[in-house]
Amino acid sequence: MEMAEAELRGAENELAGARDSAVRDVWKAYTDFKTALRKQDSAAKLVTASQNAFDAVLESYKNGPQHLSGDRQRAAKPGLPRGVWVTTRSPPFLPPQPRLH
Repeated sequence: MEMAEAELRGAENELAGARDSAVRDVWKAYTDFKTALRKQDSAAKLVTASQNAFDAVLESYKNGPQHLSGDRQRAAKPGLPRGVWVTTRSPPFLPPQPRLH
């Protein structure tokens, strides 16, 4: 009788372990799926933003350097305020500088 109960407990423990493993596998598959959906959504937004940026640059290129006309107008009329130029250069985009040792 004790031997049968021991076998029963062993089988129940094995079943509980298999159930826990199945729950972990299903939960992992679910979270992986949700993560993949978020990555796909982010990638689609990145493609859209990249395309919009490309289209804007292409349109600007097609229109030519029109911003120079405003500078020329200000130079002709010195009383007009000058615009503030903001640089977008940051260290990752600057050419490497020689190191001084």
